Amino acid sequence: MKPWPVVLRLLILLLLGLTVTATAQESMTYDEFTARLPQWQANNSVPGMAVVLVQEGELVDILTFGVKERGEEEPITADTLFQAGSLAKPVAGSGMLAYFAEQEIPLDTAIGQLVSLWPGADPALGQITLEQLLAHRSGLIGAGYPGFAVDERLPTLEESLTGALPGYEPVALTGIPGEQFAYTSAGYVVLQYVVEEPSGESFAAVMDNFVVEPLGLEGVSFAPEPVDAAAGHGFYGAKLPQYRFPEQAAAGLNTSAAGL
Repeated sequence: MKPWPVVLRLLILLLLGLTVTATAQESMTYDEFTARLPQWQANNSVPGMAVVLVQEGELVDILTFGVKERGEEEPITADTLFQAGSLAKPVAGSGMLAYFAEQEIPLDTAIGQLVSLWPGADPALGQITLEQLLAHRSGLIGAGYPGFAVDERLPTLEESLTGALPGYEPVALTGIPGEQFAYTSAGYVVLQYVVEEPSGESFAAVMDNFVVEPLGLEGVSFAPEPVDAAAGHGFYGAKLPQYRFPEQAAAGLNTSAAGL
């Protein structure tokens, strides 16, 4: 079998509760690469994982290893759901591109032309464009969002944006929009607000209409309701709760390896 290119086009490992995008830094055959996966799994004490291999835009394989929860017997399959973390962003971005196209909204439109900003927001935020938000060139910066366990109250998106939650900071400009790339989850939270505020629809419903249903994806969802997903595990092996996110566009995707 011919060697893989020096950098694999795309390798997504969906670990239990931890999503990692990795690239191979050396040339190896498919058989050599896949033979290493169980050892990497063991070295990192991962109970189970699903691996998607894509080369030059074509699906090569979906490989599964281990179980959905440490100490249990149910195996990981290509259709096992995972909480996909920040892999929500490219899926949400694709859906929003389709949504803005249908609404005939140019991507260079400033968000202040589309919505009234949330209470307390800096008016300067209204000058950021959709394209800048989608491409992480908005001048916003923000840490990741921790999520809320199923037995906790799910806060509103406005509470997230205004920083009205423990450990949260208000979404604010820290740079000049369009000047440079700076990866930030906050930009996708703002995009979610821009979609939800004028339409009155939930972000999950919009993604169903523009991504999930057109592609016929089974089990894929941005809805915050609990799902039968693989359990996350912490660094020391303890099972983590299933989390829900008001910031669905940034971190709220549930998907299987096959769906992704």
